[in-house]
Amino acid sequence: MENIIAFDCASHYLHIYVRKGKLEFYNVRNIGLKHSEQLMPLIDSLMSEADLKPADLDLIACTRGPGSFTGLRIAMATAKGIAAATGAPLVSIITPDYLAAEADPDEITIPMIDARKKRYYCRIYRGETALSEPLDISPADLAKKLASMPPSEAPVRITGPDAPKGLQELQDALSERSAGIHIRLDPLYRASRIASLARLAELQLEKEGPDAEGSGPVYLRKSEAEEAADRKKQK
Repeated sequence: MENIIAFDCASHYLHIYVRKGKLEFYNVRNIGLKHSEQLMPLIDSLMSEADLKPADLDLIACTRGPGSFTGLRIAMATAKGIAAATGAPLVSIITPDYLAAEADPDEITIPMIDARKKRYYCRIYRGETALSEPLDISPADLAKKLASMPPSEAPVRITGPDAPKGLQELQDALSERSAGIHIRLDPLYRASRIASLARLAELQLEKEGPDAEGSGPVYLRKSEAEEAADRKKQK
């Protein structure tokens, strides 16, 4: 693949990556879930910097969740729009998969995204091998899950956009369980791994082909609007 665009809107960060041949271009911003306002202008800016037109693209990649409901919808709609306009294939990737990309095979890695309501979206990995399904989980239940796993000498590395907060809450939960599990903060948790999203999308395209036409974001829970509607029906 010569020309690729990849972007992630699953958290309060916005990551955009463009590859033109051997040249790479990045834009990473902490925008506080204002993806609808900034995604397309920043894509246009980075494409212009790379001297690429949409018709030049060979692959569009985005994250499909879990993560911010609004961010995921915006990313997927934008990716589908570009794919429809250009004919380039679209491949979407589970969000934690790219956040754990190139992880140390001797460590357990857990990318954490704040899901609100005292919960996190995450997934447990050994290296790049997933040991769990994508999770919508409380720190207490994550601690329980880690404690129930087969004994391992591997340290646990917490990464992802909300790693510091997640680390502290997970440490507190593990302390309450008296679990002798060593966890640490990934010193590079702020570093963008968006290029890995493009790499994983290339591999997935080769193995499985592009996303099915009716594909969409992965949600692990109902939106607040859906939950409110359910409560209203129950009254």
